[in-house]
Formats: sequence, structure tokens, C-alpha cells
Amino acid sequence: MSSVSKRFSLSKVLSSTNVFSPIKGINALLFTIAIISLIVADSALADEERAFPVDDFHSLSVAKDVSVSVICGSAPMVIAKGHKDVLDDLDIDQSNGTLSISNDGEDPGIFSSKHLDISVITNKPIDDIQAIMGSQLQAHPCAISDKNLHVVASMGADVKIEGKVQYLNAEFSMGANFNEKESDLQIERANVDAAMGVNAFLCGAKYVSGEQAAGTLLNIGQDTQQNISTAMGAAVSKSGCS
Repeated sequence: MSSVSKRFSLSKVLSSTNVFSPIKGINALLFTIAIISLIVADSALADEERAFPVDDFHSLSVAKDVSVSVICGSAPMVIAKGHKDVLDDLDIDQSNGTLSISNDGEDPGIFSSKHLDISVITNKPIDDIQAIMGSQLQAHPCAISDKNLHVVASMGADVKIEGKVQYLNAEFSMGANFNEKESDLQIERANVDAAMGVNAFLCGAKYVSGEQAAGTLLNIGQDTQQNISTAMGAAVSKSGCS
């Protein structure tokens, strides 16, 4: 083979191999840099935090992909953290002592999340809580009423409450979760109605009544007295709290 033919063959091999193609390598590098720049820029936007002063309230309702921590303070306030575009559409409303928070923003894109982290500060105990549509809520002991507490959780909501309550009236449905085995919620009496895939822990309850249906699991303590009716695959368990 002539030297001309050898040079031609080598050039053909190099041009058809990604490893030896400088143009393709540069393009890949530029693409990677562009992706990293987008991620960094979008992450910076996601760190925005806003504070919303609110009036006194005794009832709280949260909805749509929010993680809410209810804490105590001298003045009621909502502090939300997330993507700017999502914060722009955060709906905060008050009526008749109820504070309603709904994440109405659209998904900002593949590098960000619609999810918002929210701190709710209350200056008085809350006696009514509602969490729906994938929301997560955790209430500190000082933030809830130690007398009567009404809790509604539905549509994939996850609620965790600790403290002491004389009477709990709860309604759980559609894949909601309430508390965990380790949750320290002491209850004198509770009435719990649950349906459709609910998983709830009332390990610290002295007495529980109510109705369970459609695949729910209610976990109660070894010493808990109960008058609970079950139907359609629902169950009451004491082993889940041990």
C-alpha cells in the first residue's frame, strides 16, 4: 500500500471515531457547560424566601404539594420558600378565623420543583387542621389546642401532630397518613372515621371510637380501649405501636 493510501485510510478512521473527533468533543463539552449553567441558574431562583404577615387564626387549611411546619411565635406569619414563579402564585387567604394556603403555581420546569417549604407561625393554639392533595404538615405541641382538635387529611396528605389533646375528632381518606409509631401525641378520647387506604397511628390514645373502611389501617396502643367498626378490608392493629 502506498503512503498516500495509508494517509487516506487513517484519516477516514479518525473522522469516523468519536474518540478522535475534536469537533464532537468540543460540542459535547459546550452542551455539558450549558446544562450546568441552566441548573445553577435555576437553583438560584429556587432559593427565594418570602414572608407574609397574617391575622390571628385558629383554623389552618393547606393544599397542593406543600410541606408545612406549624410553630409558635409572638406574631402570626407565613414564610414560604421555593421557586420564584411558584411563589408568585401562592394563594394565602383568611376568612372567619381560617388561614388557607394553596400552592396554585405551575411546574417551573425540569430543573425545578413546584414544591414549597412553608413555616406557619401562630400566636394561639390551633383547633382545626385540614391537609389535602399531597400536602405535608407537621405541628409542634405548642401550636395545637390541648382541648378539642379537629383534623382532616385526604388525597395523599401526610400529617404529623405531637402534644396533648383531650378530644381528637379526625377524618382521614384517600391515602392519607397520620403520625408514626414514634409520634408523641397523647389523647384522652378520639373519634376517627377513615376510608380508602389510610394509615394512621394513635399509639398514645386512651380511648378510640369510629368507623374504618376500604383498606385502612388504624394502629392503636396496647392499652388503648376501643369501639371501632371495620368493613371492606379495614383493620385495627395493636402490634404497629409496639
